[in-house]
Amino acid sequence: LGVPWVARVALQSTQRTVIIEHDGLEWTETTISSVIRRTVHMTLDGSVHNEINPVDKTAVAMSTSFEENGRCISTRSVLANGMKQMTRRYIQDGGRTYAVSIELAVSSDQVIRLSNYFNREDN
Repeated sequence: LGVPWVARVALQSTQRTVIIEHDGLEWTETTISSVIRRTVHMTLDGSVHNEINPVDKTAVAMSTSFEENGRCISTRSVLANGMKQMTRRYIQDGGRTYAVSIELAVSSDQVIRLSNYFNREDN
């Protein structure tokens, strides 16, 4: 996948915090861990924007929009190596749980699936 084994292990073993800010069609998601801090700004109108992958520094074209009658925010990404990724984000349990589902199409017959769940912490 282009990410060194050591980096993958380090990212998997760290505890992460996600901060979400939402204003109209603007969605900002900041992921914080001991290894990396990444902020992604998304416009939920389906327009394409480009980001740099913080792990391998490659370009990623992203398009984000509402799906499932507004219950899901989906992001379609095309990575520099041609792989395609679909990320679906759900806020569940009255805002207590943030669920993120990722599908990465490595090839036409191989898809990697990953799900992450984050619990809300009140300050």
